Amino acid sequence: WQKSTVFGSVMLRPVFGEQLLYSSASNNVSEAIIKHRIWPNPATTELNVEVENETNQKIVVRMTNCFGQVVLEKNSLAGFETLDLQSINNGIYFVTIQIGDAFINKSIVINK
Repeated sequence: WQKSTVFGSVMLRPVFGEQLLYSSASNNVSEAIIKHRIWPNPATTELNVEVENETNQKIVVRMTNCFGQVVLEKNSLAGFETLDLQSINNGIYFVTIQIGDAFINKSIVINK
């Protein structure tokens, strides 16, 4: 999703293509490629998240359901995490990877 260029607008529009990283640090949308992998998708009992963390900042990996409720959250400095999905129901979820003020969102499917 890309923020609208109209000041004060809350409208979002989808953007397809390369993986983008957005920072909320300024009014301008800053774009940078974040190298990451999330697998397998669809997932069953585990989800692997790998992120290049060249700045050694804290990484927050958050999984939310389609209602925006946080169902899983991990804080780490490591660039690799395995998330245990045993207690999470089947469905579509959103994984947010946050490094400092920057973040990226991906959707995943859990199908046990």
